[in-house]
Amino acid sequence: MNVTVLRTNGDRPWSYYEKYLPLLTPERRAKTERYRKESARIDSLLTELLIRHEAAGGGEISVTYGEYGKPHLLVPSGKHFSVSHTSHYIAYTAGNVPVGVDIEYRRSVNLNIAKHYFSKAEREILRESRDPVLDFYRIWTAKEAILKRNGTGFFTGVKLPDVCDHALRPYLSGHVGADYVLAVCGARHLKTLRIRTMTEDELLEKFGGAV
Repeated sequence: MNVTVLRTNGDRPWSYYEKYLPLLTPERRAKTERYRKESARIDSLLTELLIRHEAAGGGEISVTYGEYGKPHLLVPSGKHFSVSHTSHYIAYTAGNVPVGVDIEYRRSVNLNIAKHYFSKAEREILRESRDPVLDFYRIWTAKEAILKRNGTGFFTGVKLPDVCDHALRPYLSGHVGADYVLAVCGARHLKTLRIRTMTEDELLEKFGGAV
């Protein structure tokens, strides 16, 4: 499975990006402009530009959303995709079958969260770990990737997957970057995971750098 990881700039004002608004679908543009925080508007805009570049080579796209927010491409059709963003990064993957991706920026975390969302076996991994924060993110991203593949989420009342379930292992793969952790889940067995990185400037250059 191929995953593109976009590294965002993080120090530009929203005014720098406003010229790209006409490139967004009407729905994404309205959503983007509703965000009060500049960082959220920037992430929203870059997310759609990444989808447009990866799914349609920069061409037009049309996206619809499932009951719990899982996106589906109407144009171009025939591809499943998943996207995730965190501080400084946006991840994208696609396939001929349902897929899910989650990326998390590595920062300090309250490990007590595991009491509420991790299985007994997953909590045991943390207790025995030499790097419990890293293993927390490995487990968390894997859970998110499974739920996103399935089109559900943490807070929908759906029973959370147990990443220690051996039946799930062939469908999961993970990657640890310099300051992030990523996981993907497919509807078929994953044999290889290929990570391609891209900078924000490289993405924007695909759209001419200006509108």
